[in-house]
Amino acid sequence: MHFFVAQQIYTVTGLERLAVGVDLAGGEVLASAEWDRSSSRVYRTMIQMIDTDRLSTPWDKIGDRGIRAGVERGYYGQPLAYHIRNEHPSNLSQGLMSPDLYKWRRVRARKPWGRQMILHMYEQNRPDQTRGISAMTSALTELKMMQRFRQTELERAVIAATYAASIETELPTEGIYASMGGDEDVSSQWATSFMETVAAYSGGAKNMHINGARIPVFWPGTKLNVQNPGAGVHLSPVA
Repeated sequence: MHFFVAQQIYTVTGLERLAVGVDLAGGEVLASAEWDRSSSRVYRTMIQMIDTDRLSTPWDKIGDRGIRAGVERGYYGQPLAYHIRNEHPSNLSQGLMSPDLYKWRRVRARKPWGRQMILHMYEQNRPDQTRGISAMTSALTELKMMQRFRQTELERAVIAATYAASIETELPTEGIYASMGGDEDVSSQWATSFMETVAAYSGGAKNMHINGARIPVFWPGTKLNVQNPGAGVHLSPVA
Protein backbone atom coordinates (compact mmCIF):
# COMPACT_ATOMS: atom_id res chain seq x y z
CA MET A 1 0.00 0.00 0.00
CA HIS A 2 1.75 3.14 -1.22
CA PHE A 3 -1.09 5.63 -1.43
CA PHE A 4 0.60 7.90 1.13
CA VAL A 5 4.01 7.80 -0.57
CA ALA A 6 4.61 10.40 -3.29
CA GLN A 7 7.29 8.38 -5.11
CA GLN A 8 5.11 5.24 -5.09
CA ILE A 9 8.16 2.96 -4.94
CA TYR A 10 7.72 1.66 -1.39
CA THR A 11 4.94 1.11 1.10
CA VAL A 12 4.17 3.00 4.29
CA THR A 13 6.21 0.44 6.21
CA GLY A 14 9.11 1.02 3.84
CA LEU A 15 8.71 4.74 4.40
CA GLU A 16 9.07 4.20 8.14
CA ARG A 17 12.13 2.01 7.72
CA LEU A 18 13.71 4.63 5.45
CA ALA A 19 13.04 7.34 8.02
CA VAL A 20 14.62 5.28 10.81
CA GLY A 21 17.72 4.58 8.71
CA VAL A 22 18.10 8.22 7.67
CA ASP A 23 17.72 9.34 11.28
CA LEU A 24 20.37 6.88 12.44
CA ALA A 25 22.84 7.98 9.78
CA GLY A 26 22.17 11.72 9.77
CA GLY A 27 20.32 12.47 12.98
CA GLU A 28 17.31 14.04 11.28
CA VAL A 29 14.48 13.29 8.86
CA LEU A 30 13.09 15.73 6.32
CA ALA A 31 9.86 15.30 4.36
CA SER A 32 7.18 17.43 2.77
CA ALA A 33 3.42 17.06 2.74
CA GLU A 34 2.19 17.12 -0.86
CA TRP A 35 -1.34 17.37 -2.26
CA ASP A 36 -2.26 15.39 -5.37
CA ARG A 37 -5.42 16.45 -7.19
CA SER A 38 -5.43 13.60 -9.72
CA SER A 39 -8.43 11.26 -9.62
CA SER A 40 -6.28 8.13 -9.73
CA ARG A 41 -5.25 8.41 -6.10
CA VAL A 42 -7.32 7.25 -3.18
CA TYR A 43 -5.84 9.83 -0.81
CA ARG A 44 -4.85 13.37 -1.74
CA THR A 45 -2.18 13.81 0.93
CA MET A 46 1.25 12.36 0.13
CA ILE A 47 4.59 12.26 1.93
CA GLN A 48 7.69 13.14 -0.07
CA MET A 49 11.02 12.22 1.55
CA ILE A 50 13.76 14.84 1.04
CA ASP A 51 17.48 14.33 1.46
CA THR A 52 18.67 16.49 4.35
CA ASP A 53 21.71 17.58 2.32
CA ARG A 54 19.36 19.63 0.16
CA LEU A 55 18.28 21.68 3.18
CA SER A 56 20.79 24.54 3.14
CA THR A 57 21.11 28.28 3.07
CA PRO A 58 21.04 29.82 -0.43
CA TRP A 59 24.22 31.58 -1.45
CA ASP A 60 22.52 34.94 -1.79
CA LYS A 61 21.21 34.66 1.77
CA ILE A 62 24.42 33.64 3.52
CA GLY A 63 24.86 36.03 6.41
CA ASP A 64 21.13 36.39 7.03
CA ARG A 65 20.77 35.99 10.79
CA GLY A 66 17.24 34.70 10.37
CA ILE A 67 18.35 31.60 8.42
CA ARG A 68 20.34 28.81 10.01
CA ALA A 69 21.46 25.84 7.91
CA GLY A 70 18.55 26.39 5.54
CA VAL A 71 15.90 26.85 8.24
CA GLU A 72 14.26 30.27 8.38
CA ARG A 73 13.30 31.02 11.95
CA GLY A 74 11.03 33.53 13.62
CA TYR A 75 11.55 35.83 16.57
CA TYR A 76 11.12 33.04 19.11
CA GLY A 77 13.10 30.51 17.09
CA GLN A 78 10.08 28.81 15.55
CA PRO A 79 10.60 27.52 11.98
CA LEU A 80 8.89 29.74 9.40
CA ALA A 81 10.21 28.32 6.14
CA TYR A 82 12.71 25.83 4.76
CA HIS A 83 15.10 26.50 1.88
CA ILE A 84 15.44 23.30 -0.12
CA ARG A 85 17.90 22.98 -2.96
CA ASN A 86 16.41 21.80 -6.25
CA GLU A 87 19.19 19.25 -6.76
CA HIS A 88 21.40 17.32 -4.39
CA PRO A 89 24.81 19.09 -4.17
CA SER A 90 26.62 15.91 -5.28
CA ASN A 91 24.36 15.29 -8.27
CA LEU A 92 26.59 16.10 -11.23
CA SER A 93 24.76 14.06 -13.84
CA GLN A 94 24.03 17.26 -15.77
CA GLY A 95 27.44 18.75 -15.04
CA LEU A 96 28.43 21.71 -12.93
CA MET A 97 26.45 24.02 -15.20
CA SER A 98 23.09 22.48 -14.28
CA PRO A 99 20.89 25.42 -13.18
CA ASP A 100 19.08 23.36 -10.53
CA LEU A 101 22.34 22.99 -8.58
CA TYR A 102 22.25 26.72 -7.88
CA LYS A 103 18.54 27.16 -7.17
CA TRP A 104 16.60 26.82 -3.93
CA ARG A 105 12.89 26.60 -3.26
CA ARG A 106 11.46 28.32 -0.22
CA VAL A 107 8.77 26.17 1.39
CA ARG A 108 6.68 27.61 4.18
CA ALA A 109 6.56 25.52 7.33
CA ARG A 110 2.75 25.83 7.49
CA LYS A 111 -0.10 27.05 5.37
CA PRO A 112 -1.86 30.24 6.51
CA TRP A 113 -4.64 28.12 8.01
CA GLY A 114 -2.15 25.93 9.94
CA ARG A 115 -1.57 22.89 7.72
CA GLN A 116 1.99 21.62 8.25
CA MET A 117 3.94 21.50 5.00
CA ILE A 118 7.40 20.37 6.15
CA LEU A 119 8.11 17.50 8.53
CA HIS A 120 11.51 18.10 10.11
CA MET A 121 12.17 15.56 12.86
CA TYR A 122 15.29 15.49 15.01
CA GLU A 123 16.24 15.19 18.65
CA GLN A 124 16.94 18.61 20.10
CA ASN A 125 19.71 18.60 22.70
CA ARG A 126 20.33 22.36 22.90
CA PRO A 127 17.78 25.21 23.15
CA ASP A 128 18.99 26.98 19.98
CA GLN A 129 19.65 23.80 17.99
CA THR A 130 18.29 24.00 14.44
CA ARG A 131 19.50 20.78 12.80
CA GLY A 132 19.91 17.20 13.96
CA ILE A 133 23.15 15.50 14.95
CA SER A 134 23.76 11.87 14.13
CA ALA A 135 24.24 9.51 17.05
CA MET A 136 27.11 7.95 15.09
CA THR A 137 29.12 11.18 15.03
CA SER A 138 30.63 10.59 18.47
CA ALA A 139 31.77 7.12 17.41
CA LEU A 140 33.45 8.12 14.14
CA THR A 141 36.78 8.91 15.82
CA GLU A 142 36.82 5.59 17.64
CA LEU A 143 35.88 3.70 14.46
CA LYS A 144 38.77 5.29 12.57
CA MET A 145 41.17 4.54 15.42
CA MET A 146 39.92 0.94 15.59
CA GLN A 147 40.66 0.44 11.90
CA ARG A 148 44.21 1.72 12.35
CA PHE A 149 44.60 -0.41 15.48
CA ARG A 150 43.61 -3.61 13.67
CA GLN A 151 46.04 -2.86 10.84
CA THR A 152 48.86 -2.20 13.30
CA GLU A 153 48.12 -5.37 15.26
CA LEU A 154 48.20 -7.42 12.05
CA GLU A 155 51.58 -5.98 11.10
CA ARG A 156 52.89 -6.67 14.60
CA ALA A 157 51.67 -10.28 14.45
CA VAL A 158 53.40 -10.85 11.11
CA ILE A 159 56.69 -9.51 12.43
CA ALA A 160 56.36 -11.44 15.70
CA ALA A 161 55.99 -14.68 13.72
CA THR A 162 59.43 -14.28 12.15
CA TYR A 163 62.91 -14.70 13.62
CA ALA A 164 66.44 -13.85 12.53
CA ALA A 165 69.74 -15.58 13.24
CA SER A 166 73.14 -13.94 13.49
CA ILE A 167 76.62 -15.34 14.03
CA GLU A 168 79.18 -13.75 16.31
CA THR A 169 82.77 -14.85 15.75
CA GLU A 170 86.33 -13.65 16.01
CA LEU A 171 87.26 -15.38 12.77
CA PRO A 172 87.66 -13.60 9.47
CA THR A 173 84.96 -13.78 6.82
CA GLU A 174 86.63 -16.72 5.09
CA GLY A 175 86.62 -18.68 8.29
CA ILE A 176 82.89 -18.29 8.94
CA TYR A 177 82.13 -19.26 5.34
CA ALA A 178 84.14 -22.45 5.84
CA SER A 179 82.25 -23.28 9.04
CA MET A 180 78.95 -22.94 7.19
CA GLY A 181 80.02 -25.54 4.65
CA GLY A 182 81.52 -23.26 2.05
CA ASP A 183 84.91 -23.48 0.40
CA GLU A 184 87.53 -24.39 2.96
CA ASP A 185 90.09 -21.69 3.57
CA VAL A 186 93.71 -22.25 4.43
CA SER A 187 93.25 -20.29 7.67
CA SER A 188 90.86 -22.92 9.01
CA GLN A 189 93.16 -25.92 8.51
CA TRP A 190 94.16 -25.87 12.15
CA ALA A 191 90.56 -26.49 13.24
CA THR A 192 89.90 -29.42 10.90
CA SER A 193 90.57 -32.14 13.41
CA PHE A 194 88.43 -30.35 16.03
CA MET A 195 85.48 -29.95 13.70
CA GLU A 196 85.64 -33.59 12.62
CA THR A 197 85.49 -34.71 16.25
CA VAL A 198 82.52 -32.43 17.03
CA ALA A 199 80.74 -33.51 13.83
CA ALA A 200 81.07 -37.15 14.80
CA TYR A 201 79.47 -36.37 18.15
CA SER A 202 76.62 -34.12 16.94
CA GLY A 203 75.80 -36.12 13.82
CA GLY A 204 73.17 -38.20 15.59
CA ALA A 205 72.03 -35.63 18.15
CA LYS A 206 68.34 -34.80 17.62
CA ASN A 207 68.43 -31.68 19.76
CA MET A 208 70.68 -29.91 17.27
CA HIS A 209 67.75 -28.91 15.04
CA ILE A 210 65.24 -26.04 14.90
CA ASN A 211 62.04 -26.81 12.98
CA GLY A 212 63.88 -29.47 10.98
CA ALA A 213 66.85 -27.20 10.18
CA ARG A 214 70.16 -28.53 11.46
CA ILE A 215 72.30 -26.13 13.50
CA PRO A 216 75.91 -25.93 12.32
CA VAL A 217 78.59 -26.51 14.95
CA PHE A 218 81.26 -23.81 15.06
CA TRP A 219 84.68 -23.73 16.59
CA PRO A 220 85.30 -22.05 19.94
CA GLY A 221 84.57 -18.31 20.10
CA THR A 222 81.65 -18.49 17.61
CA LYS A 223 78.04 -17.94 18.77
CA LEU A 224 74.71 -18.40 17.00
CA ASN A 225 72.06 -15.92 18.18
CA VAL A 226 68.38 -16.38 17.29
CA GLN A 227 66.43 -13.14 17.68
CA ASN A 228 62.74 -12.27 17.45
CA PRO A 229 62.35 -9.01 15.48
CA GLY A 230 58.91 -8.46 17.00
CA ALA A 231 60.15 -8.41 20.59
CA GLY A 232 60.34 -4.86 21.83
CA VAL A 233 59.32 -3.43 18.45
CA HIS A 234 56.63 -0.72 18.56
CA LEU A 235 54.90 0.26 15.34
CA SER A 236 53.27 3.63 14.90
CA PRO A 237 50.25 3.61 12.60
CA VAL A 238 50.43 5.89 9.60
CA ALA A 239 47.50 8.26 9.25
